[in-house]
Amino acid sequence: RQGCVADRYLPMVAPDAWAERAGDGGPLLVEIYGTPEPDGEPAVTRRTGRLFGLYQGGNTQVSADRWSQRWTGRLRIETTGKHRFGVLAVGRARVSVDGRLVVDNWTDPRPGQAFFERASEEVIGVVDLDGGTEAEIVVEWSSDNDEDLVGLRFGWQPPIDEDRMLADAVAAAEAADVAVVVVGLTAEWETEGHDRAMFGLPGRQDELVERVVAANPRAVVVVNAGGPVDLPWLDRVPATLMAWYPGQEFGRALADVLFGDRDPGGRLPITFPRSLDDAPTATSLPGDGVVLHYREGVFVGHRWYDEQGIQPRLPFGHGLSYATFELGAPSIVGAPAGHQAAGGQAVRVPVANVGDRPGTCVVQVYLRPGIAGRPRVLAGFATVALEPGAERTVAVELMPQALRRWDVDRGRWLPLAGDHRLEIGTSSAAIEHELDFTVPS
Repeated sequence: RQGCVADRYLPMVAPDAWAERAGDGGPLLVEIYGTPEPDGEPAVTRRTGRLFGLYQGGNTQVSADRWSQRWTGRLRIETTGKHRFGVLAVGRARVSVDGRLVVDNWTDPRPGQAFFERASEEVIGVVDLDGGTEAEIVVEWSSDNDEDLVGLRFGWQPPIDEDRMLADAVAAAEAADVAVVVVGLTAEWETEGHDRAMFGLPGRQDELVERVVAANPRAVVVVNAGGPVDLPWLDRVPATLMAWYPGQEFGRALADVLFGDRDPGGRLPITFPRSLDDAPTATSLPGDGVVLHYREGVFVGHRWYDEQGIQPRLPFGHGLSYATFELGAPSIVGAPAGHQAAGGQAVRVPVANVGDRPGTCVVQVYLRPGIAGRPRVLAGFATVALEPGAERTVAVELMPQALRRWDVDRGRWLPLAGDHRLEIGTSSAAIEHELDFTVPS
C-alpha cells in the first residue's frame, strides 16, 4: 500500500492510460518537423505507446539543425478534480489539454538537472477534469541537433488525497502482525550528472515511518537508497534494513532477509552522519559554482568523524546479524612479534557464534598510527559465516596500502614507519581488542 508521494517529477503516463486506437500501431501520434516550430507538413509521422523522447547524438530522423515534434493522444480520465501535468526537455516544450495551453516551458525554460543537467526544470500546470471522460493531450517540443543528447519527459498526476493515503497505510499497519515500511530515494533523486541536494527523505516519508511505528511497534523499515540519508526516527524503530539499490531481484532478496531465510550480512561502506553539518563535505560546500575544493585533506569519510570527535548516526562498517558473535584474543602472524615488516601480515581472530541462528560476522581491523596528523584507516577485513555454536579462527590480511604513505616531495610510497596500534572489532566504532604493531623504516 502506498503511504505517501516521494516523486521528484510527476509520474510518466502508464501505457494503458492512453485511449487505444485499434490497428494503427499505438495510441500516440508523433509528428516530427524539420523546423523549430511544429508547423506545416511533418517530415516524419509515426505512432508509439509512450510519451518520452531521448536521442543520443541528436535527432537523426531529420537533417535540419533545428527541429520540433508534436505528440498527440487521448488520456482516460477516471477521477474528477485537479490534474497536474508537467514537462521538462532539452530545448523548449509545452502542453495543451483539450486545446488549452496548460504548461508553458517554451517561452523561458529555466535550467534543471535532468538529462545530465542539459534539460530545463519541470514546469507544472493544473487543470480541472471530469472523471469518465477522455482528454486530448498535445505535447510540443523544439530542440537542437547540435546537442549530443536531447530528451523530453512528460508527466501526469491525477488528483490524490495524500492525507487519506497516509491514514490508510497507518490503518493497514495497525491491523497487521508486522508492518514493513519501504522508504528511500529513486533514480530521479540519485543519478548521474548531478549531486543530491538534500539529506532528508523527500515527501512525507519520515512522517509515514513515525506514524506506522506508533500504530504498530512491530515494524521494520527498509531504506532503498544509494547513499546516506537522514534517519531521525532510527532509535525508535525496532529494525532498519539498508537495502541500497539491489536490482530486479530485490523483492525475493528482501523477502529472504525479512523472513529470516538469509542473514543480513552486509556492512556499511560509508558513514551516516546525524546532520550535513557533521559531514566532511561541510568544509567544502557550496563552492564557487565552478570549482569545489575538498578541504578535509586525508581525513576522508569515517576518518573525519574520528579526527573531529563527532559521533555519527551510523558508523562506517556497522551492520547486525540474526546471530550473536564473540571475538577472541587476536594475534599477528607473518613476521616475528614486535618487528613486523610492512606487508605480508595477517591478524588471526577467533570468532564464535554464541547465538541460536546461523549468521555472518565481518571482522574489521583498523590501524591507528602513532604519528601525529595521520588518520586511522581500515587495514583489512574478513567475512565468516557460522552455524550456531561454531567457532573459527579468521585471518584478516593487512592491506599494504594501509601500511604506507605517499611522500609528495619524493613522489613515491614510503613505509608508515613507527609504532602503531591495531584495533579489532565489528565496525569502526565497535572495537573489542587492540594490538601493538610496528612498521620499520
